Amino acid sequence: MLRVLGGNSKLFLVLQGLLACAALQSAAVPARAIDLAPTAPVRALSYDEVANRLYFLDATGALKRLDLTPNCEAAPPCQVSTIVPSFMGQPLNVAVNATTGFGYVTVSAGTLSGGTLWRVNLNGNAPVTPVKIATADLGIPTQIVLAPEINAAYIASTVGQLWRVDLSTGQTSLIAEHLGSTQALVVNAARTLAYGLYAAPVRIVEIDLGTGKPTRTLGTFGQFALGPFSLAWTDSSESALYALIGEFGDSALLRVNLAANTASLMTKFAGAGGLISGDGDGLAVNPSGSSLYVGSHQSVIRFPLSAAPDHSRVFLSIGNIPVTGISQTSGYANTSTTPPDAPFKVVDSPFGGTLDIFGDLTLLINTYHATSYRILVSRSVIPVDPPAPIMASWTAYRWNPASLPLPHYQPVLVAPDATGHYSIPPEYGPPATVPYWSPTYLMMRWPTSDNGLYTLQLQIFRGARDITFRIPTAQQSLTVLVDNTLPVANLQSIRAIDATTPPSVSVIEPCQIVSTPLPNSFDFVLTAYDANGHLLSYSLTAFWGRNRSATVLSDSYSAHVSGAPLWTGVNNDSRPLPPDPYWMATCNCAHTFVLR
Repeated sequence: MLRVLGGNSKLFLVLQGLLACAALQSAAVPARAIDLAPTAPVRALSYDEVANRLYFLDATGALKRLDLTPNCEAAPPCQVSTIVPSFMGQPLNVAVNATTGFGYVTVSAGTLSGGTLWRVNLNGNAPVTPVKIATADLGIPTQIVLAPEINAAYIASTVGQLWRVDLSTGQTSLIAEHLGSTQALVVNAARTLAYGLYAAPVRIVEIDLGTGKPTRTLGTFGQFALGPFSLAWTDSSESALYALIGEFGDSALLRVNLAANTASLMTKFAGAGGLISGDGDGLAVNPSGSSLYVGSHQSVIRFPLSAAPDHSRVFLSIGNIPVTGISQTSGYANTSTTPPDAPFKVVDSPFGGTLDIFGDLTLLINTYHATSYRILVSRSVIPVDPPAPIMASWTAYRWNPASLPLPHYQPVLVAPDATGHYSIPPEYGPPATVPYWSPTYLMMRWPTSDNGLYTLQLQIFRGARDITFRIPTAQQSLTVLVDNTLPVANLQSIRAIDATTPPSVSVIEPCQIVSTPLPNSFDFVLTAYDANGHLLSYSLTAFWGRNRSATVLSDSYSAHVSGAPLWTGVNNDSRPLPPDPYWMATCNCAHTFVLR
């Protein structure tokens, strides 16, 4: 695993031990959290990206709609309407198909059996009567995920079952069982993998939808049993999840990186006055990834995920890494201490992939009176590359208050002219219309390629006139280190160690049967290596039996920091190294070893 991620330079906290049992430390909720509308405790949320609405279930048993506009999101409250006053039973989760205008609600009968699925027509404004479409025993259904391309839904239950329901016929198919107490669920767009959130201990389990079998477990977050529990994709890349976990007065919002098997703490809801209660639940993310919505015990909360400028500097951040946390000599990101409110705590981390560069476009218009800008890039190599304009295009979202049948965000192509100039949208002038763009303040999406230390130079123009001199010299450029080389991971052999003096070593062949008690000491020849020295960590995990697993060995950059911020890892070497003990199996069972 590298210390590199596009826009989110990373040296994330390891999942194991991030949250030990109920020992969440008290921390204030970020000031940017916004209460959109007062409600009864919220149990579930679903985002309608077509009409720009949130549908939610509250503790009164009603399905309600919250109409989102840039104005109400910046200066609440937003308008709330009741869609279904009550259901026959306790509604637990909601999902919306924005294209068809139908919502789907899971309802519990209050026992371990009798869970049902209901369809609600959302196309009108008056309260409607829901229609029951699945009456099979779904247990206590905790989460519903729609798969509109196959006209189906995936539903998880607290009795450890995962169902697929045909939304036309109501026919149910059992996909997996014996999974534990499933509290939340997401499914990837390819419908090949599901991720379930389980309680006591709280953990995320990856499930193969083809076989119905768990494939790996991501960390242990504590012994919480009552919730809230929710999962949501961070964005369409499906590389990370938001996870809401904990119990009343002691809850936390995490960002879990699936590929790296790491997590970072976004915020905590601590103490009796915390925003999240036992009923508070639900996560939703808007399509651009610029806002996260969380249900609380008294409102729907919005967390703006775009950079919030203080109008004192032009470059704001790369992804979620503030420019104040990027060294302008090495290009590494370091946010472990500065700034103190950085959402991700990283150390000595380069960047890679496509970088989202945020800048204060309002400052460019109102203070420097610019109408356009361009960003030149140069790489510090010999011979030095001359600065060249970045010619990138991307899709943003702009609020159209005149669109029919309802106002909503519409996709807009952002592209430069032939010389690399980008027009500054006039909405960034008046403060009231800045939120008309989403993600707000996105100035550039730069697809990086070759590795190296790069300098980004901002130029601004008023018409054809270059007025870059108006920007303080120190704020005209930004230096970043780019590393797009993937690490090498290879578990080359597993060796049985005979306890003789000196110990004899024999390589275990694939499919060879080895039984305890002898031999029952093993080491591993492996490569977990990054030639550029930007390895964050590696781990070797053993899986066996029914959902049994153990970490065989692991290592991380933090144990090797000395002088230069580099650690290459292990290259064709055996582990563990003496005097560390060899690994020993605890039972006669088929084992799978996974190096990450």
